Amino acid sequence: MPRDGMQLLSDYAGGKIAITCSCGLSRLYDVNRMMQRTGDLGMPELLDRLALAEGCAKSRQVQPPKHRPECGLRLDFARMTRAS
Repeated sequence: MPRDGMQLLSDYAGGKIAITCSCGLSRLYDVNRMMQRTGDLGMPELLDRLALAEGCAKSRQVQPPKHRPECGLRLDFARMTRAS
């Protein structure tokens, strides 16, 4: 369930999270595995962590390192799935 309008990883438990970036990056992550590694993150923090994990140079330019809108990393809701 969204908290204060924010979606959480647990909203997609049993499904997949998809990301794409203007740099060409495209990934699909298993939500249950992601939650085991990170806990139940909100989507904005998840993007921060994924940008860093994928080596986004634009994210590393700020302190503390985090996802930046200029990076182009976005959730690809059309490819995301929830458990049936």
